Amino acid sequence: AETRLKSIRPPLVVLATANTHHDAALFLACQRLSIPIAMIEADLTADEKKARLALLPTCYLWNEDLSHQALSQLKLHPQTQLVLFTSGSSGGAKAVQLSNANIDANTQAVIQALDFHSVTEQHLFLPLSYSFGLLGQLLPAVELQKKTYLYADFTAFFRAYASNKLAGMISGVPSHYEAILRIMKEPNLSITHVVSAGAVLSQDLRQRLKTAFPSATIYNNYGQTEASPRMLSYNSQDPQFFENFAGRKVGDWQLRVSDEGELQAKGSQVMLGYIDASKDSATLKDGWLCTGDRAEITDSGLVKILGRMDDLIKISGERISVGDLESTYKKLLQHDELAVVTKDDPLRGTSIILITGQMTMDESTMRSLLEKGCSRNKLPAKIERLDSIPRLPSGKVDKQALRRS
Repeated sequence: AETRLKSIRPPLVVLATANTHHDAALFLACQRLSIPIAMIEADLTADEKKARLALLPTCYLWNEDLSHQALSQLKLHPQTQLVLFTSGSSGGAKAVQLSNANIDANTQAVIQALDFHSVTEQHLFLPLSYSFGLLGQLLPAVELQKKTYLYADFTAFFRAYASNKLAGMISGVPSHYEAILRIMKEPNLSITHVVSAGAVLSQDLRQRLKTAFPSATIYNNYGQTEASPRMLSYNSQDPQFFENFAGRKVGDWQLRVSDEGELQAKGSQVMLGYIDASKDSATLKDGWLCTGDRAEITDSGLVKILGRMDDLIKISGERISVGDLESTYKKLLQHDELAVVTKDDPLRGTSIILITGQMTMDESTMRSLLEKGCSRNKLPAKIERLDSIPRLPSGKVDKQALRRS
């Protein structure tokens, strides 16, 4: 890889990663040679790939061995080493630029937060195009020369887990762990680290993971690609782990909550900016990263995520949080596989649509349970059923897909 890179010296390499050791080696070679690299998913559709490339300047498509001439005038930041794409649940993708300083700061923060020195080996199926997989798990292991088994995807890992006694560290999003717990017949004493990020790790799932992996430390993490990506972490050794918090700050982060209730952060892991700099102003303000999440910070430094800034809706004049609604519905129905979307209502301002997956309870029973714990304005105008709730690679609900369904 290095010989080929030296011969072509591309301004930006684009790798469609299939989670192979070759892909990891190519990333490291680009880093050694100070050649920027953008990681994209190998299974993108033609339209999705076109949309990703439209966010980039002129680049070299590694898998196809050809140059791609950009039509735009976009340029990389001079310190850019890595480009990753966001996959927000409510908006279009953005191309995030990270420097070597961002990457190094995150690596050191993760090593400390996850006690990586004590890891014997790890099993990694998270995509290397996903910040959690590449920056949150692979690079700390490379830094410490810890053995890492790479799997093409979760299905490949799932088969290996079902047929072998794996040991060491595993990492995934909550939906991955729900699937793993369904096939476990007895507690696993070989796993030492269970790492979760992406979607929130519910209190119930935290308890079930600790029971299933009694020898392991369970880690809940919070972050975003723009933060390189890890911002918060805490684990099952913390006396407050089984409460509904996201974690404590890692690395050199400074945290604050704005007057509007938004979690904001400043530190050496803040991205350089988006390649399309016109999108920076909504996210970067005087060096502070605006997360878009509403939060509370306790006196002890624990952070609770309350929902998205843009999930506040008005129904008959009452301000309601979609995130709070989902939490309430889950508690009342004793069911986690659900989501809320909204649509404009000429009479009430907004209508609530509750969408459930894998639900056997009839609608009449559901409404009866919801009426016991919700005011009239918080009851769904409509209940829809799906076989499963669509999710992004991060494990978060894909609200755009739900609105299209």
